[in-house]
Amino acid sequence: MAARLAASRPDLTFPQSHGENSDIRVAHCPERVLPGQVLRERIQNDRVIGGMSPKCSTATAAFYKIFVRGECVITVARTAKICKLTENSIRDVNIAFASELSISCDKLGTNVWELIKLANRHPRENILQAGPGVGGHCIAVDPWLIVSATPKEARLIRAAREVNDSKPEWVIDKVKLTVADYLQSNLTKTAKDVIIVCFGLAFKLDIDDLRESPALEIVQKSRLCTLVELMRSNPTFVRCQKISKQPKLS
Repeated sequence: MAARLAASRPDLTFPQSHGENSDIRVAHCPERVLPGQVLRERIQNDRVIGGMSPKCSTATAAFYKIFVRGECVITVARTAKICKLTENSIRDVNIAFASELSISCDKLGTNVWELIKLANRHPRENILQAGPGVGGHCIAVDPWLIVSATPKEARLIRAAREVNDSKPEWVIDKVKLTVADYLQSNLTKTAKDVIIVCFGLAFKLDIDDLRESPALEIVQKSRLCTLVELMRSNPTFVRCQKISKQPKLS
């Protein structure tokens, strides 16, 4: 980014060429916000600030301290960037554990939600809830940046991504098997008689963001569902009109 800025503004100097004496200060400060709580978390959360030089870090910290109540922690630019990727990658690994556990529990005939609830009674355990995969513009994307930079070393991060990326396909297979079992038990019915209602298409609770949503992928790929809008009064409910290609009954 600094190189692009320098190319577009040759009249100014930048840290990569002039260090502490540059006209422009450049720093990386990764976001840490929860969708639906963005303004509150921008103020309250600690911020990691990685400047391209000490003066860059100092200037950036001074700016953030105008409105940030959390601590501004200074490091170098590369570490600040990797910090963001690390935060999302460990979240992805934890989700992958829950995803993989749910698949194992299905094969073992065990209720995964009850199992996680019981396991979390241990004072040092906090297993996440199992879901259909991972969505959003950060967790589903950022781990791949570490994998692409260090493909031989980031084996666990890659495995977690593969587990979570494959979870929607597993859900689709379960839906199709359930429909097939229903039709086999009800010989007078056809696939056109089956309507599957999908509650929630956003990638997490109480938001209207469809980016990388595994639920949306499941609905679109299964091609078995007719979406029914059930919660008109809820502004965060994702209406089917927002979907570019609505799946049809097969």
